[in-house]
Amino acid sequence: MGQDDAVSAVVLVDASACRELDAVGCLLAGALGVPTVRISAAQLSTTAMTMELATGVLTVGERRVRPTVAWVRHAGTPALWAYAGDGFDLRSWSCFLDQIAAVAVVALPGREPGHVDQLVAAKRLGVPVPRTTVTTEPAAYALGRTAAVIAVKAVGPHFAEDAVPYPAEIVGRGDEPPAWSGGRTPVIVQQYVPHARELRVYYLDGAVCCFDVRKRGPSAIWSDPGGVAVARTRTSRQVARLVHRLATSWGMRYGAFDLLETDGGDLVFLEVNGDGDWIWFEGRAGWPGGVTFLAAAMVSDLHTRALREGTAA
Repeated sequence: MGQDDAVSAVVLVDASACRELDAVGCLLAGALGVPTVRISAAQLSTTAMTMELATGVLTVGERRVRPTVAWVRHAGTPALWAYAGDGFDLRSWSCFLDQIAAVAVVALPGREPGHVDQLVAAKRLGVPVPRTTVTTEPAAYALGRTAAVIAVKAVGPHFAEDAVPYPAEIVGRGDEPPAWSGGRTPVIVQQYVPHARELRVYYLDGAVCCFDVRKRGPSAIWSDPGGVAVARTRTSRQVARLVHRLATSWGMRYGAFDLLETDGGDLVFLEVNGDGDWIWFEGRAGWPGGVTFLAAAMVSDLHTRALREGTAA
């Protein structure tokens, strides 16, 4: 089979069972008419795939494409763990998915700093962040701290290889840190920031949309999702400027930003997740398909620009 039969197309890869790229793929291939290859988690162990590095052609089953835009989500080994079986090499698959992104004209989400790197970089840019410590002894730190309330978070992904959640948890003075934070594993300990509201802000290559999130604690999305209230809210100029500044500085095209707004109207940056889901937030806010449409429009525009600039034949 010759190289000339390869078609320029968008490639959407999700190594977990999330619905976001399914919805984006349906819009692209349907209403927007963009050639699209969807690689779901289930296909990783059932579909033949080949990457020709010399030509940049990806073969998935019987389809041969040159990726214009590659959106690869949850490519790390923790997300892949749930689909591991006999002979399923997590590291090799993670590297292969990274290679798909590498040969594309445009890769999403773009460069995403690690959680600690985000905080350091944001502070250098003059963006307020919580006072943060990384420690292997959160219990000892809790005993000697001066803050009345702290938040304990995982340094890495929110889920371990066995799919056990590692959400952020609030710890009051005298309380024990969460059980998952023991065992001499480095964790993030942050001073709790009193706030008027929490914002989930989606950045999509320049477009921004914002949700107001009300919950009893940081882990409520996992422990009490029915008690979390989400409402679509106007994106203020202050929020848009902050998110644009960070995303542009880091070279991110997509990111789910978590911010706090204090009683005085100041913004505090918590984190950005390049794999951040949005369908759950759409549903809770009564805005089904809102972020999905923006995401599909972003990918369609990037695909068109890649073709127009002649970088994908």
